[in-house]
Amino acid sequence: MTEDTICFCMPLIGRLASNNWDHVVELLDQTLQSVLTQEGNIRVLVACNDVPASRFIYDPRLEFLHVEGAVPQTWGEKIRDKTIKLRRIAEEVCRRGGGYVVMMDADDLVSNRLTRHIASTDNKIGYLFQAGYLFNVAGQSFGLTNDFPIHCGTCAVFYVGENDLTPGVGVCAIIEQGKHTEYAKHSEAMGRRLEAVPFPAAIYLRHHGDNVSLARKSILRFRKTRNFLRRLVNRIYINDEIRAEFSVPPHY
Repeated sequence: MTEDTICFCMPLIGRLASNNWDHVVELLDQTLQSVLTQEGNIRVLVACNDVPASRFIYDPRLEFLHVEGAVPQTWGEKIRDKTIKLRRIAEEVCRRGGGYVVMMDADDLVSNRLTRHIASTDNKIGYLFQAGYLFNVAGQSFGLTNDFPIHCGTCAVFYVGENDLTPGVGVCAIIEQGKHTEYAKHSEAMGRRLEAVPFPAAIYLRHHGDNVSLARKSILRFRKTRNFLRRLVNRIYINDEIRAEFSVPPHY
């Protein structure tokens, strides 16, 4: 990677840990569709136990990073598994010389305006997706929120410069920990205030059956999200413009 490379990085749940592997691959391909429509010099790194039969597998911009490990059983083990994969991603980013790292979950969708905005502003620090869309797939609720990082891991971009190329240290430590609710706080504590992207930058897909973050207390979280969506003032429909911008699949 070079400094102008924008790298979309995502850990992928293992086949044996998933509820439905075919569905996981389908969700990944939806995510990749939205990522690979971006402009500029992009790369995609997916850390995984099992290489999926993705329809994008021969795209030269996509690379799967193999990670060994036992099959996680509990919620805590799944979170540790995700952390191990994020560490593998951070190591690879450092090995390639850094650049912009877009933190992603392998089931979300991103705006096709994102890389254009990063390249045009090029702040050499990073960006926060303050605004984004929440899509409850099970309940077919869709709305805009202005506190997106509270809800979704696909919410930040970090710049890894020539002085940041040490895994486990500084910005790499933030990447490896993967605590999306604390991205802004930890980055600002390092003197790197993340710049808010001035438009909704991602869609968080919830309750589709394989969210790691929903593996514990799923009923409580479902009710909390349902009630939140009911209170949304800016509730909207997925119109043609949003579908095109985020590569929203036609069956949604």
